[in-house]
Amino acid sequence: MPERSYIYQEEKSMPGFKASKDRLTLLLGGNIAGFKLKPFFIYHSENPQAFKNVNRHTLPVYYRSNKKAWMTQALFEDWFLNCFIPQVREYCLENTVPFKVLLLLDNAPGHPPHLADLHPNVKVVFLPPNTTPLIQPMDQGAIAAFKANYLNTTFSQAISATDADPDVSLRDFWKKYDVLKCIKNIAAAWEAVTKKCMNGVWKNCAKRYVNTFDGFDSENELEMIRKKIVKLAKDLSLECEMEEIEELLDKESEELTTEDLIALEEEKVAEEERREAAVEMADEEEEPQRMFMTKGLAEGLSQLNKLLAHFEGMDPNIERFSRIERMVLGAFRPYREIYEEKNKRTIQTKLSMFMKITPPSTPAPSTSTTMDDPDDPQPSTSGQ
Repeated sequence: MPERSYIYQEEKSMPGFKASKDRLTLLLGGNIAGFKLKPFFIYHSENPQAFKNVNRHTLPVYYRSNKKAWMTQALFEDWFLNCFIPQVREYCLENTVPFKVLLLLDNAPGHPPHLADLHPNVKVVFLPPNTTPLIQPMDQGAIAAFKANYLNTTFSQAISATDADPDVSLRDFWKKYDVLKCIKNIAAAWEAVTKKCMNGVWKNCAKRYVNTFDGFDSENELEMIRKKIVKLAKDLSLECEMEEIEELLDKESEELTTEDLIALEEEKVAEEERREAAVEMADEEEEPQRMFMTKGLAEGLSQLNKLLAHFEGMDPNIERFSRIERMVLGAFRPYREIYEEKNKRTIQTKLSMFMKITPPSTPAPSTSTTMDDPDDPQPSTSGQ
């Protein structure tokens, strides 16, 4: 809410009411063709009350949490490996382009410097210090458009809620505004950011690939959205002028305190120490010789069959499961062939040992090539 609105002023004076102080971190990104990454959302609560009966895997964001709701190196690495890479790989596959990616990042404390070594198909480039406002594409209009769309969506919902029920005030709406509603509005606001905008924000970084024919002007687009927001604010009796809306939208993210920066640096050092310790342990421990054992292969193939049965029991689409089952069994066929060959050799070895005649310790003539019958007590020719 705008700082000079009565809602904000009352909110500040109400003990225990912290909606405006609720902190979250949001990671947004996209490419010059207009593709937008699914937002990465960090909140201070692992299981908010608003998520009751909600499957977080169905949320329109990647949801993560820590006590401070900030981006740490561990979380950023999680995003890179488990969110960014799968999305971009799928995008390249759908658009039949090679999976070769350039990722531009600023030098924020939460961006791990070793990121460039985590995937051979992704080249990570860190922008020079103090250049983010000048050339970082997302800072050239995409984030501003997103924030404007978010405020426009939220104000529109407030009007709909108050119009639908005369007993519901703006204050009532705002008190019930929780993290789940916030996430839904984030998704709507991010969806509203146009491809033209996502292309145009690269003008200071990769001008030759920007489609200037469309005449993208971030200021004109933002001006139109701001006017809508001012009108909505007046309909809500917030008495906000254009400069107040601009101030709200232009407000920079809250800077980390000295204590926060110290804690973040300590976590960074601890993470580096853990990584170095893991490398040293790997160097010191002699890797055991790897070899296939019949028992190990049998156990592995048995676990594979159990895993397939597990997914078969959950998947309602028989055709999909059958296709995946064929692919998995085909991929593991070389291991099954190794198992069958080793198992065959084991059986042959056991038969050979069973059929083998124990040679006598002293030479003695023998007229029989058959094995002695243990049930027929004949004299022994072993020299005993």
